[in-house]
Amino acid sequence: MPSSTSRRHAHQIETLRMQFAQTDGFPFADVLSAHRVQTALREEQATWRQQVYTPLLTLWAFLSQVLSPDGSCRATVARVLVWLVGHGYKPCSPKTDPYCKARQRLPESLLRRLMRETGQTLHEEKEEKRGRDSKKKGVGTRNSTGHIVNQKTEMECSR
Repeated sequence: MPSSTSRRHAHQIETLRMQFAQTDGFPFADVLSAHRVQTALREEQATWRQQVYTPLLTLWAFLSQVLSPDGSCRATVARVLVWLVGHGYKPCSPKTDPYCKARQRLPESLLRRLMRETGQTLHEEKEEKRGRDSKKKGVGTRNSTGHIVNQKTEMECSR
């Protein structure tokens, strides 16, 4: 990938990340980091022509389409158009064909990868939080196998 393309993707990723962090409408902003998406796109060798619908913008549009009550391509393209204009980019065509073609180029493996990695991260974060919460409450701690055990019982057993 040429350097200017990488910079453009990095800028677009950062801009989208900031927008999602400030929006109630994108529930994955806190778990789909820009770095995670960039890495997955690179590892899945996703290739794109440099048009309006870059891989990241297409992924965002697709996720918003899936989560939208409307779910239509027309509404999705309208959201993209509003986002582009709102962030100082040249508006895209309101036609749905370019978006639909870009969406078809999203590798299924990318979506599976992001879903698996995101699920794993959320699971690990929940387990870490559960461990911290149990220590705060004095309930117990994790043993070498990862199970929470009562601290008093574990101490008595070691005598």
